[in-house]
Amino acid sequence: MMGQRKITRKQAIFDVCYMQLWHILAVLLYCNFDSLQFEFSKTFRKINASEDEQDVLNRHSGFFWFGKYLKMAVNSFGDVYQHVHTRTYNDTYFHGVNTKMTFSQMFDRDGMCINGPLSTSTSFEVALNFAAQEGIIVEFKDLPSPNNTALHVANGHAVGSSLNKASTFHFNCSWLSDFPSEKEHLFMQGGANLCMVNITDMDNTEYDVVLKALAAIDSILSRTDQRDHDHAMRNINFAKAVVEHQIAKKTNDLNFRMLETLNEYGSALIDEWFETKSSCSIDWSQWKEYTWIEVRCLNILMHNLQTVWYNNVGAADVDQMLSMIHQQWNRYASLKSVTLDVVVKQADANLDKHVNKKYKKMFSDIKCKLCCEHMRGFDYRIEVIRAR
Repeated sequence: MMGQRKITRKQAIFDVCYMQLWHILAVLLYCNFDSLQFEFSKTFRKINASEDEQDVLNRHSGFFWFGKYLKMAVNSFGDVYQHVHTRTYNDTYFHGVNTKMTFSQMFDRDGMCINGPLSTSTSFEVALNFAAQEGIIVEFKDLPSPNNTALHVANGHAVGSSLNKASTFHFNCSWLSDFPSEKEHLFMQGGANLCMVNITDMDNTEYDVVLKALAAIDSILSRTDQRDHDHAMRNINFAKAVVEHQIAKKTNDLNFRMLETLNEYGSALIDEWFETKSSCSIDWSQWKEYTWIEVRCLNILMHNLQTVWYNNVGAADVDQMLSMIHQQWNRYASLKSVTLDVVVKQADANLDKHVNKKYKKMFSDIKCKLCCEHMRGFDYRIEVIRAR
């Protein structure tokens, strides 16, 4: 009987540098057995309100080996979405959804994070077939900006967070699929960086203008980077119209005008984004350019706002801002904290003493804690926290 060959660590690494039979089988099963694909995809999300995270993990564990090799096939042996050196951005992928769904988290500067398998096609017509009569077609594309504004999607459900832009892979399933004409490309959990550039419904209505408007608003309310500011300014007219529409819709104020051309689904996309927005990070030094978004309107636009962060606040503006926060606080039922990062100069040495003396009791009276501390970089931080 022959002795067993001793496998060194170097040889073990070399052995997995090539696609193995179990990787091919995982892709074959995923592509060609719809019921398996459907059941597997369900294990990446809760299927009812009574489920908790452990229930999802228990269901997913039944597909452990299948999921492991499918993920390895995509992220280890798939194609890189963009060419790292030449930075070419020609590929567009389409994903058909059989209902007019909205997305709870649309935009992120580093791209969308896929928390499950996402089947796409390079053919619009193929995605059209999957969208059925009441569905939509989502168009994804990678953009050259390092700060993509993008959609988080997993199996038609918007979830997740951002990933590094350099690790985007997809697997071209055509050579293993029983339906090569579908031109299926599979993105898998953990390494995708896509930007939603358009949505098209079955009436051939496109929603790219709505996406641009929301992306611009997101840049204003969530960014401090100059490139994000520039992006917002390019789409400023769209953004203004959407903000005015939302305020008019929620307040019936005749001073604001609703968008008459906006259909029900477009309005639902906008509503979903504002309703799920829970935090803002505002560059106060640039806020004067956005006077059409008044601070007092933030609670009208975003009912679930929990944290607000103001960056680059001048010491001369501190009194105005703290007074405004004090006056507006009770209108924000969900608000937990507001933070001011103040740029302090030598002439503002007494700011700490002034803030504590004037505002500590004011905020205490409305059951808020005022915290002040000297920090590096922005010099001085003031934080208003709702008492528990």
